[in-house]
This record gives sequence, structure tokens and C-alpha cells, in this order.
Amino acid sequence: MVASEGYSRRLLDDWRSGDQQRLDAVGAQSRAYAEGWRWLGEAAPEKVGRLRSLEDNEG
Repeated sequence: MVASEGYSRRLLDDWRSGDQQRLDAVGAQSRAYAEGWRWLGEAAPEKVGRLRSLEDNEG
């Protein structure tokens, strides 16, 4: 959770500063991440649960 809190704090700082270029980059990165999970879920749904579990344990 600590890593995501830092990420959220940086995103909020970018939003407050009006750094539109940074916000656009973060948005594109988030969409690519979500698209990767969607693709993986379609290609190998049995693996998604295990991967999400591992990812949660890292945070």
C-alpha cells in the first residue's frame, strides 16, 4: 500500500501543479496497464487470479 500511496500523492501533486503533460503520461500508462490485464484475462483467465495475488503481496 505504501507504494500506491506515494504514487497517488505524486499524481495529486501533478494535478495541483497543472502539469498536463505528466497527467497525460500517467493516464496513458494506466490505460496500458488496464489493457494488459484485460488481454491477459481473455488469453489466460486461470492465471489472472494468481498474478493479482502476487501483485497484492508485493505492495
